Amino acid sequence: EPPLLRINGDLLRIDLPALLPDEAHRLVLDVMNDSQRRAFQEHLEVDFAYSPDFFGGDDSAVPDNNLTSLTGNLVLAAHFGEGGRFYVSGGGGLLKSNVGSAEDFFEVSRNDFAMDAGAGVIAPLGERLGLRGDIRYYRNVGDPEPDDEFEIDFGSFDFWRATAGLTLKF
Repeated sequence: EPPLLRINGDLLRIDLPALLPDEAHRLVLDVMNDSQRRAFQEHLEVDFAYSPDFFGGDDSAVPDNNLTSLTGNLVLAAHFGEGGRFYVSGGGGLLKSNVGSAEDFFEVSRNDFAMDAGAGVIAPLGERLGLRGDIRYYRNVGDPEPDDEFEIDFGSFDFWRATAGLTLKF
């Protein structure tokens, strides 16, 4: 998809071609100095996930639904063998859930702040390629009451996510 801009809370689609992964990576690294790049590459990560049918599939009461998460995390790792790592991570970010009913009776779209914590392993397959698996716990956080007092509390929405995939080293 083409890039979006957030202006006054609204997302606006701009008339530019979609960013390729290499272009997005270069843009992020271009605004950092050398020490920030090293710290980001060694201890920080950005985790993005889109889960269609998160609340149930076509045969459920809510066939049209999804969940999107975007979090930034601090990663602490212990190395093993020839480039393998065990790691723990934790951080925060955003959750966006969309739920529509089968009969268009109701539709819910919600944005929440979230925290996540997890652990995993990366096993190398070569100099720049590896396998990664992890498990993470997510929970929404926010102000429980819309009043004039600022409070932060854990919300009632939480879930576990397990993933596996390839890791590329730049």
